[in-house]
Amino acid sequence: MLAAVLCIGASASPRPVRGDVSGDGRADLVVGGAKLLTIQPLGGRAATRSQRATALSTGDFNGDGLADVTVGAAGTVTVLYGRRADGYTGPTSRFTPGQGGVPRLGTGHGFGNTLTTSDFNRDGYVDLAVGAPETTLDTAATHGGAAIVLYGSRRGLTSSGALVLSENTPGVAGFSQHSRLFGAGLAAGDVTGDGYNDLVVTAPSGRPGYDIGGAIHVFKGSAKGVRIAGNTMVTSGNVDGRVMDVQACAGGSAGADNKANTARCTRKPFGWSVRTGRFHRGKYADVIAGIGDGKLLVLRGGPSGIDKRRLKTLALPGVTGTSAPADDHAGSLAAGDVDKDGYTDLVAVARGTGRVAILYGSADGPSRPSWIGQGGVNAALLDVDGDSVPELATADGKAVRIRWIKNRRVARTTVLPLPGRLIAR
Repeated sequence: MLAAVLCIGASASPRPVRGDVSGDGRADLVVGGAKLLTIQPLGGRAATRSQRATALSTGDFNGDGLADVTVGAAGTVTVLYGRRADGYTGPTSRFTPGQGGVPRLGTGHGFGNTLTTSDFNRDGYVDLAVGAPETTLDTAATHGGAAIVLYGSRRGLTSSGALVLSENTPGVAGFSQHSRLFGAGLAAGDVTGDGYNDLVVTAPSGRPGYDIGGAIHVFKGSAKGVRIAGNTMVTSGNVDGRVMDVQACAGGSAGADNKANTARCTRKPFGWSVRTGRFHRGKYADVIAGIGDGKLLVLRGGPSGIDKRRLKTLALPGVTGTSAPADDHAGSLAAGDVDKDGYTDLVAVARGTGRVAILYGSADGPSRPSWIGQGGVNAALLDVDGDSVPELATADGKAVRIRWIKNRRVARTTVLPLPGRLIAR
């Protein structure tokens, strides 16, 4: 039996405001963490339930005009369907590898550690990509990683036609290795400019004692969904020119053979945080990823995807950490048009200090960072007041701070006591 849930909706309704679970025409704050999940409409009553979350996202999977909440935790993805009533969610469905038609994965998969939503096939129903970065693919790829794409429908999210991706999948660029962690970062956007949103999957690596490079992949969207054919990849070696030192850094399940060379054998993580947007002039979405040591990598989009010949790095000290915290694989970047000038802007949060920066998009790409104070560990750009301009929401584990940005300055701030380090984008 296919995993799905029967929900109302004869055909796909007009797209709701992203994140509008309650149906009031405004994005709701969906905040979670180790114990609780809270849905908070601005100015409304909060709904809280006992629910652990490793990752959060929202999207209208059944086309009823309401955003549905997806929660990843403990190897399972739970979908809470939005409704216009107290509690804001109604029917629930769960997706676990090897059950209900969901493809089986290798041991220790970490299914649900990362999530991203988009309508990849443009049928009017939002689809879900789920990262399983700890999946063991074979004896040569412990924690090689994988991702599964689940498609939306009139009945809601379903396992029918689910697509499994990994660096062992025939036709996927590159090859898998121990601790490559394919699926640790996910994003979606029209990188190829053909009107279909594409799926971005990162394999950041960065495990101490392993000389294993990272990679960023782009898989094209189409009328039939995410495609393997024509996928493109940029690796950490394309950026830093580094070649694996086989003699000093043999890797393997026990780590580098030569323990004295652990520092030499450890690469910086490459893409724990990743977002897409039209940060430059043109119809192609760019890919921006954190690549460790306070650097952002900008990959320009194009008709074929991404290419090592179209990249640049930006310095942003303190913002992109050297690893993802155990309860947050989603990253510290958010993207949206804050100043409504037609270019996507990037928000970056320094987890160590809580400082928040905005890099405004322009014809020439992201600007220098504008620092706007303290924020937390995660950020989202959401239209919480329904004026078609996204507000900046940041979570620090104890509270969510909402900032209204006007003329590139903070015009107003509201703090809500909502527990949880995760905030759905």
